[in-house]
Amino acid sequence: MLLALALICLMGVSLDYAFEVNPSLANMVNVIERHKSSQQIDINRASYAQLIRVPYLGPLGAGRVLLYRRRLGGLDSIKDLLAIQGIDKERLRIISKHLKVDHENAPAPF
Repeated sequence: MLLALALICLMGVSLDYAFEVNPSLANMVNVIERHKSSQQIDINRASYAQLIRVPYLGPLGAGRVLLYRRRLGGLDSIKDLLAIQGIDKERLRIISKHLKVDHENAPAPF
């Protein structure tokens, strides 16, 4: 355990040094992270595979979302997710950055 903690600290120091020596590397990482976080998936069309990649949703949450979506025939708002067990206001705040409701498209077939 102590060795793992030491390795994690060493990696952090190494990354800090790499970013300091090569600022363009740090900029590239920031651009990639912003791009990844800016992509929202439509909750009414998302597959299980897409939903499990949403931070703080995971496999169990993704399954619950799909069951709830099927029961309702689609969601009108991201806030509808509050009715799902395990999704409280704080979790909704986090996952809503990665989700959207596209009212233009019909829900995905089940």
